[in-house]
Amino acid sequence: MEPEENPLFTLTIEQFKELTRNIVAEEVKKIVNQSQGVNSEFKNDNDTCFIAQACHITGLKKPTIYSKLSTKQIPSLSRGKPLIFSKKHLQMWIESGRPKTDDMNQIKLILQQREDQGGH
Repeated sequence: MEPEENPLFTLTIEQFKELTRNIVAEEVKKIVNQSQGVNSEFKNDNDTCFIAQACHITGLKKPTIYSKLSTKQIPSLSRGKPLIFSKKHLQMWIESGRPKTDDMNQIKLILQQREDQGGH
């Protein structure tokens, strides 16, 4: 009779150790396969990137990105390791924080008028 077929209380210590090793090995294989599937899913998606590329896209340094992530000021697809970002979401985030051209023209006009009035 194999260890899997015996009641637990009838197993020898060695049979119990072997059974435990087999169960742990099976679970580890499942976890590794699942994590490889997740990683390949992100690698195949051209829209996703990791922190180094997020720094390049945003022009921010890693500590700044970490700070903005902790206060949920910057979009991300994951908050754990590895940090995964959507390039499209980062670009939209950058564009949403930029003043519109009309607003910039109005600001320039106001500043120019202040300079013409004597620098106030």
